[in-house]
Amino acid sequence: MIIGFANPHIPLEQTKEGVNVVLVMDVSGSMQAQDYTPSRLEAAKSSAEILIDSLKSKDYAGIVTFESGATTAAYLSPDKENVIGKLRNIAPKEGSTAIGDGLSLGIDMASSIPNKKKK
Repeated sequence: MIIGFANPHIPLEQTKEGVNVVLVMDVSGSMQAQDYTPSRLEAAKSSAEILIDSLKSKDYAGIVTFESGATTAAYLSPDKENVIGKLRNIAPKEGSTAIGDGLSLGIDMASSIPNKKKK
């Protein structure tokens, strides 16, 4: 009983996986509003950069933008600096908001590359 109460266990090597993070960003005309400084889009880009910087080395990041339709701004990649560079180049558009298209493309991107396992 003493051994049972001690809760013995055999430590096994754990497999760690990265995550796929896809940012789906609205770049429609409404994102030019200045209720956030300097604009909604710039505030969103600033927050997105903080999030991407916080990802671990095994994590992948990608960006989808949408307005009248959706497009890939940065493909899913472990190269965070490249993704941040693409993020900084995102500019507002004049189209309407097609959030469904953006979310659909974002889901497709997130599932396109399986998480990497640590060996």
